[in-house]
Amino acid sequence: MDEPTFWEPTDEFLNQADYDLKLLVKTWKDEYGADDAACSMVLRAIADATYLPEGQPLV
Repeated sequence: MDEPTFWEPTDEFLNQADYDLKLLVKTWKDEYGADDAACSMVLRAIADATYLPEGQPLV
C-alpha cells in the first residue's frame, strides 16, 4: 500500500484561511455574543472531528 501524501498549503491559502477564520469568529462574537473561550472551543471541536490517517498528529 502506498504511503499517504499530504497536500502542502500555499501562502495564499493560509492567508485566506486566516482571514476567513477571523471573520467567522468576529461574526460569532457580534451575532451571538460569544467570547474567545467559546470560539476556541468550537474551533477545537471542529478540528477534533477531522479524520486523519492513523499516526498523523492533529496540529
